[in-house]
Amino acid sequence: MPALSARYRFVFNPTRYASLDLAVCESLMLGIPTVGMATTEMTTAIRNGWNGYVETDLATAIAHMKRLIGDRHEALRLSTNARLLARERFGIDRFAREWDDVLTGACTRQNVPQPPQAQSGATRRCRWQRCREATRVGRRPEARRRFPLKGC
Repeated sequence: MPALSARYRFVFNPTRYASLDLAVCESLMLGIPTVGMATTEMTTAIRNGWNGYVETDLATAIAHMKRLIGDRHEALRLSTNARLLARERFGIDRFAREWDDVLTGACTRQNVPQPPQAQSGATRRCRWQRCREATRVGRRPEARRRFPLKGC
């Protein structure tokens, strides 16, 4: 794929009504600048003049494409920036780091979800709350066996 895509100066993505296409993410990872319509998530992934161009006017987008065809150095500059942004935003390191943060936060005591409220508006002690009270106060050591919730 990199050998095939190296022949191209940019990727044109004419999508207007969908979110950020996987093809855009892949082209940025390969270091290919993207020219597209300034709709949905394209405006957050593409920065004009830095890693590609997004426009609301098709004639202006075509002008950017013609300029990239004629100016190899600008295409190379955008290509380098496209690869940098893609690794920062879509890379596996960011993905693994953010999931690690989410899972660590979910496993800490500060982020234990609150018990659900009763439909009538009155607070009702649910199984989760009884387990927490029994284990926190130290009463009823059998509570750990009776309420074997992993988060308690």
